[in-house]
Amino acid sequence: MADIILGFLAGVFLTRLINRLQAPKFDRVLAWDESIFAWRPVPQGTRLEPGRKYLGAMPVMTPPEASDWGDDS
Repeated sequence: MADIILGFLAGVFLTRLINRLQAPKFDRVLAWDESIFAWRPVPQGTRLEPGRKYLGAMPVMTPPEASDWGDDS
C-alpha cells in the first residue's frame, strides 16, 4: 500500500515539475481598459481583480529576413 502512495506522490511531483519547466514565462501582464479600448500594462505586484480581462504577453523575436515583410517596394 505504501508503494502505491509513494508512486502516486512521485508521479504528481514529477508532473508538476515538468509542467513548471514548460510553462511560458510572461514578460508582462496587460489589462483591458474600457475607457481607451486598449490593453495597458499592469505594474508588477498589483493585485488582479476578479472579473477583469487580463492578457499574459511575452516578446516574440522576428528573424532578420522578416524585416522586409509588408514592404511593397
